[in-house]
Amino acid sequence: MIVATFAMPGGTAFAWHTHPDHQLAWAPSGVLTVATGAVIWVLPPTRALWIPAGLPHETRASGPATMRTLLRLQAALPVLASGQPVASAAHRVGYESTSAFVAAFRQATGLTPPPTSAPATTRPPRAER
Repeated sequence: MIVATFAMPGGTAFAWHTHPDHQLAWAPSGVLTVATGAVIWVLPPTRALWIPAGLPHETRASGPATMRTLLRLQAALPVLASGQPVASAAHRVGYESTSAFVAAFRQATGLTPPPTSAPATTRPPRAER
């Protein structure tokens, strides 16, 4: 077993690479993002990721500001899912403008927030004939 630790300040990135040994990726602060060909993991300090030997991946470290942004966006998801306007979700999680919220959402997910829509409801029972 080999154990190695090293600092990855925010902004550090490692392009696509592999390791001959298994790796456990973890960040004691900030956010560590690990991408493979099929999946992207975003790891806060409470999570670690097992990377099998030989698996091509890239790694990026972000600082505490990124972690705060991700937590705010996560808190906005139930508001958006309930059908409330994007502006309501933005305000509820502390953004001063809807456009700043939309920009952060797009940067984190690659998508824009869903448009306002009514939440799902159950249908009333059908009348008998």
